[in-house]
Amino acid sequence: MAQLPTPGQDNGVWGSMLNAFLLVSHNADGTLQSSAITNAGGIQLGGDLGGTTTDPIITKLQGTTVNAASPVNNQVLLYNSTSNAWVQ
Repeated sequence: MAQLPTPGQDNGVWGSMLNAFLLVSHNADGTLQSSAITNAGGIQLGGDLGGTTTDPIITKLQGTTVNAASPVNNQVLLYNSTSNAWVQ
């Protein structure tokens, strides 16, 4: 079982322990393992939020146009409960 190093202890093995800990949910190149997302209860869909899901939040986001070609600083999606839709 991987564990985090203990400050003031684990001298000489700190880096190895940290790498072993990170490899539990990360690939060797630093990217997140898909299983880490699902094991944490998340779902992973394509970049356009395509795919099949029963998650009500993702279902409401599907079909929402987001201007990714020219985003601006602090741009966010907001949920409008009156229209029951996500807006930019």
